[in-house]
Amino acid sequence: MKNLNRIIITALSIVLIITAMPFAASAEANTLGTESPYIKAVFTDSNGDEADGNSLEVGRYTVNLELSGISSVAVFNFAADITDDISIQSVSSIAEIENSGFEYGGYKVDTDNNKFVIVISTVSKTESTAVTDGTVFVTLTVDVNTAGDFEDFFAASTNRDDTFIIADFRDGNESAYVYKTLEQTDTDFPFLDFDMSPDNSGYTVTGTVKVAKDEHGDSYAETSFVQNATINAIDQSGETVATTTTANDGTFSLEVPNTAVSLKVVKYCVIERTITLSGNAVADYPAIPVVAIDYNNSGGYDATDKGLFKSKYEADDADADLNGSGGADASDKGIFKLFNKDMDYTYSDFTL
Repeated sequence: MKNLNRIIITALSIVLIITAMPFAASAEANTLGTESPYIKAVFTDSNGDEADGNSLEVGRYTVNLELSGISSVAVFNFAADITDDISIQSVSSIAEIENSGFEYGGYKVDTDNNKFVIVISTVSKTESTAVTDGTVFVTLTVDVNTAGDFEDFFAASTNRDDTFIIADFRDGNESAYVYKTLEQTDTDFPFLDFDMSPDNSGYTVTGTVKVAKDEHGDSYAETSFVQNATINAIDQSGETVATTTTANDGTFSLEVPNTAVSLKVVKYCVIERTITLSGNAVADYPAIPVVAIDYNNSGGYDATDKGLFKSKYEADDADADLNGSGGADASDKGIFKLFNKDMDYTYSDFTL
């Protein structure tokens, strides 16, 4: 997950701190996953001619790290393991260009630990800066000491904490594209493409599903719990991307990928409830009320449900224990009767 600790990059034992950023998720951006960014390494030899990064001779090269496939950037973070086969002589970035919209977070060539890292941030910590395909973010002057493949000498880190692009701060501090693979589209192509993909490492959602005391799911019985309910995490296409069930006390904990936009509470006796996710690192809600009267799974309440509840009540079935007392009692009858006055049930909006 992309937070300030990631930008500090403690793994390299250096301090590269971007001024504290007010991250806040917002529906206005939602850029994560809608683009296909990649970082291209473009090589030029000392004569100014393009060079093949797959087969470099001994000598000095300019290496431009170009970004394409994305329309805006808030943070550009790149790290690589380097070998003694190359020596990085100089580093410059887009942040040095006046009015580029970017500024340094910092960079480091760590020859003791054979590491390279650079952090570039937008000037404004509340938004992003528009970019066009082929924008050069970093320029390296590199001496190749041993002939060979640049990939063998300069290996971009696939650690999600080290190599990532935040497209827009408004997406939230958990949203980023991360380095996926090194793509070589053509054996004669003198470039190396570092493909980036959405970081779907996600976050944790916890909560407790309880029995509602009104048809809108606004109030609930404090000690009532809905056990064995299925909690499905749903993405924008309507696909289920994670699932779990509630425990006997109605609680659940679910690791949700960043693609998930809602939770759906499903059980045969429960009128399904959809909950919008806000995308926090940990979303916790102690009470999620659901109307638990649909014993015939018709999507609402009807006369059949009354008969089914009666039989479950008489059998001391757990699904008739609406107050969470550990068994069916008179209080459960009272809760159930609250719903008999109305045949239509409409949930109010619910957001985690």
